Amino acid sequence: DSRLGDSHRHLEVRNENCEILLSTDLEVDQSPDFPYTIAKINYNKVNGWLAIQGFSQFYLLHLNDLKLVGPLKPAYLNERYAEDAQSGRINKLEVWEDYLIGHAEDLGTFVYSLKQEGPKPTLPIAEYSADGGFEYHSLFMLHSGDEPEKYQLLAPEYNPTTGSLVINPLLESPTRLDGRLNPAFRDNRYLVIKAFDEAGNQTPVAVDMLLQKRIPLPDEVARQSDTDIINWMRSNS
Repeated sequence: DSRLGDSHRHLEVRNENCEILLSTDLEVDQSPDFPYTIAKINYNKVNGWLAIQGFSQFYLLHLNDLKLVGPLKPAYLNERYAEDAQSGRINKLEVWEDYLIGHAEDLGTFVYSLKQEGPKPTLPIAEYSADGGFEYHSLFMLHSGDEPEKYQLLAPEYNPTTGSLVINPLLESPTRLDGRLNPAFRDNRYLVIKAFDEAGNQTPVAVDMLLQKRIPLPDEVARQSDTDIINWMRSNS
């Protein structure tokens, strides 16, 4: 509504004395009537990023130096197709360690790294198209903890009823992983990721992408090849 001006897209940051530190108008997102909001779970005190959520895009404001980055768009491993006018609407943004994790209507979850070099998209290592192609399940391998070579596997789940985004870590603790997957297997329901203990011993991590969970393996199955493990999961699902 032109009568309202740009008030619902105007970002203003003030200090404790109400002095203006930053004043700018954010870009129109789909329609001039669509406002921006401060994401409900949005602030990482360690790296200082604040998330500002639009309809299909978002901004990140670094509160330490008032650096505004954006607009940023969700990024996906595979191409997405809109189902209706609501497709692509950002439902949720959350900060997990040094990452921003979000969910967009009909398009699935996405991740941005918030590390020192600045926000940039982090693609999943695998993705599964469920429910006849109307639902996307993504598996992310994200650095976690203080050791640079250790990672966590995340299969985020959005609940449209409660509006909550469950981060859903699949490992008990950060682990050394080999996330290299054959591109031909990236859209499979069943995956095997190689994990390594401190001594370098290899352990298979079996993942069901439809259920978005790790599958416990009997010892005799865990010693088999990846193909045999996948066949076992398929037979026991």
